[in-house]
Parts: sequence; C-alpha cells; structure tokens
Amino acid sequence: VKKRFEQPFSLVVATIDHFQHISESCGDAVARPLLKVVARLIEQSVRGSDFVARCRDNAFAVVMPQTGLEEAEAFCSRLRESARQNTEFDIKLRISAGAFSPEPDENAAQLLSRAEAAAV
Repeated sequence: VKKRFEQPFSLVVATIDHFQHISESCGDAVARPLLKVVARLIEQSVRGSDFVARCRDNAFAVVMPQTGLEEAEAFCSRLRESARQNTEFDIKLRISAGAFSPEPDENAAQLLSRAEAAAV
C-alpha cells in the first residue's frame, strides 16, 4: 500500500492479555464474550477506512491506511485505556497493543509476521 499510493500506513496488533489462562479457568462462557467485547472496542475506535481482522485466538489486526506510526501508537494507547475502563466482566480486561509500519521492501505478509512475533 505504501509503495503503490505513496501514503503511510500502519498495522496494529492487539492481544488480550492472559487470554489462555482466562479461557482455561473460566471456559467459553467467559472467553467468547470477552472476544466480542474486545472486537467491539476496536470497531468503535477505528475509522471507516481501517480494516479489522482476528489474526489469532487472542489477537486482532488493524490495518490503518494513511496513518503514520505516531498516530497508530496513539490509537494503541486509547484502545488499552478503553479496555481498562471496561466493566462488563468481573475480571480486569487488559490488552497489549503494538503499532508497526512497513520497513523498506517489506511486503504485507512479512509485516504481519513481524507484528505477530512482537505481540507474543
């Protein structure tokens, strides 16, 4: 995207902290609704031009066209704060989120791979 349109773009990967533990100790009755809440928080925070997808059991990817790294990092901060303020569950909802911009000559698959590796 960056090369084709000469516009910046960023990728955000957001993961639910301790999701495996929550899933194992609380079961699907909590884990599935938790995923839906996080998806809703992300959907409420993105712009119409952004693209959101679930990329792992506990992770979501957000492609943010025409967004520099600094703006994407600000999005991550807002998302983490929204999760902390969420009161729909008895457990504390924590999200780790990182923003990434493509390196020169890096394709989309490489960028996603790098972002997912950093989110582990």
